[in-house]
Amino acid sequence: MKKLALALFAMLLIFSTAGCSGPGFMNDKDIKDIDTITGSITLSYRNLDNQNETESYTIAFELYYKKAPITVTNFVKLAKSGFYNDTFCSKFSMADGSEYFAVDAYIEEEDAKQQKSLDYYIKGEFEKNGWDRNDIGHTFGTMSMMRTGGYDTASFEFMVCLDNEGFKGRDGEYAAFGKLLEIDGRLIDDLRRMPQEGAYYLYDYDFKVVEIRIDGNVDLGEPLKIKK
Repeated sequence: MKKLALALFAMLLIFSTAGCSGPGFMNDKDIKDIDTITGSITLSYRNLDNQNETESYTIAFELYYKKAPITVTNFVKLAKSGFYNDTFCSKFSMADGSEYFAVDAYIEEEDAKQQKSLDYYIKGEFEKNGWDRNDIGHTFGTMSMMRTGGYDTASFEFMVCLDNEGFKGRDGEYAAFGKLLEIDGRLIDDLRRMPQEGAYYLYDYDFKVVEIRIDGNVDLGEPLKIKK
């Protein structure tokens, strides 16, 4: 009788963990049969040489849903709701000289910039947090979630790598989820020329996201959320 009970317990344990990559992550049965989602991001900023002119670029991107389903679901939902539209960005330089720009969703309010907020976090889908399906490397153009410290503290802010070397240390420690494609060389040159102001925010140059679009009729539903 005791052996039968142990066998039943073992079977229940197997079934309860099947299709699951760890606590808080999505189960296999809930992940849709989608590999890649496409879209575009339109950026604008005042010309560095003539501030009466505005530069504008639209860049295509790919999102890798099966590698980071919670992250992509959250991003698609926010993008389709217009959350990122008409928000200000910033550029950062690291101590080792590597650079990235951050889509950190600041808006103009009463002559000051205020950051948008959400009342939840999402699970960090990367190897060091127990999710072994995300093998996206942090190379030039990679889109990756920013977080406030803990592994499960990403919400809406994301970064785009501007070099191939400086962010390899983020592999397996941050949730990369997509990639910008064919970034115009002029935009990269201008990003690298932009001065660092104060805490490295480029608000004096009105560098902003005009719009993020998702191609097609993509509906991934609601992301799994962690209450703040």
